Amino acid sequence: MRVLAGLAIVVGITSGAAWQTPAMAQSAPRPCVNESLQINIRAQPMPAALRELSRQTHCPISGTAGARGLTSNAVRGTYTPSAALTALVDQRGLRTRSVRQGLSVERLARTRPAPAPTPEPIQFDCQNDSIMLRIPSMPLEAALNALSEATKCPISRSFQVDGLRSRAINDTYTPSEGLQAMLAGTGLQSQAIRQGLEVLPAR
Repeated sequence: MRVLAGLAIVVGITSGAAWQTPAMAQSAPRPCVNESLQINIRAQPMPAALRELSRQTHCPISGTAGARGLTSNAVRGTYTPSAALTALVDQRGLRTRSVRQGLSVERLARTRPAPAPTPEPIQFDCQNDSIMLRIPSMPLEAALNALSEATKCPISRSFQVDGLRSRAINDTYTPSEGLQAMLAGTGLQSQAIRQGLEVLPAR
C-alpha cells in the first residue's frame, strides 16, 4: 500500500507539470508576430514612442539612438508591428526595416538640393548677328556699357572717353554696326577683334 501511494504522488506531480507547461508557453508573448494588434500611441518624442511600440507589440526595435530630436506621429488602430512602425515614423526622417531580432529604424541621410543650373549667357556673333538696338544719346562711356550689355559683346578701349556723347541708335544692327553708328560724330573708330569689339582713337 505504501508503494502504491508513492507512485500515485509521483504520477500526480508529473501530470501536473505536464499540464502547466503548455499553459505557460501560451502565455509567453511571441515577438514580432505578423499579426494585427491594437496599437494606441500618442505623438511624442520619437525614442519614447519607439519604446512604447516595442512594449505594445513585444517586438524589439533597434536604432532608437538615431531618433533623438524627432517627434513621432500618433498611431491608433489595428496594425502589424511593421506597419505600426512605418506609420509612427512616416515623413519624420527615418526609415524602417525588418531585422532578425525584430525591427530597426535608421536616420535618413540629409541630401543637399542640387544647385539650380546657371543659365548660359546669350552670346552674339559680334559681326554677323543682328539685334534690335534702342540706345538714346548719352555720355559715351555709359552708351558703350549699354551696347555691350544689350549685345553681350565685350567692347574694349585703351583710353578715356570723357566729354564725348554717343549718337542715338534705334534700329536693327549687328553689334559691330551698332557701335559704328553710335560713334558717328565722335571722331572715334571701331573694329572687330577676336574677343569682341574695340574702340580706337581717330587716326
